[in-house]
Amino acid sequence: MRLTKAEVGATILDVTIQRFYELVRSGILPPGVIVRLGRQLRVDEDALLAWITSGGQALAGGWRKEPEDTPSHRHPVRLPRSAKGSIP
Repeated sequence: MRLTKAEVGATILDVTIQRFYELVRSGILPPGVIVRLGRQLRVDEDALLAWITSGGQALAGGWRKEPEDTPSHRHPVRLPRSAKGSIP
């Protein structure tokens, strides 16, 4: 196990550091790749390379994480106005 900084993980994935943190936050990178040391993130370089070699499987819904129970097109909810036009 070789732990490196998040910047190295971003370089390996060829993404910006901001995108790397988004991947971590959204859970796309599997458990075992990211190690938290307090507030700091470290990357297990061997686990990251193994994940990439195995195909880098993302979430079931693909790279765009969309909850399964919400429709892809959201329509605004319109509330009926009261008789005087104010909210009760």
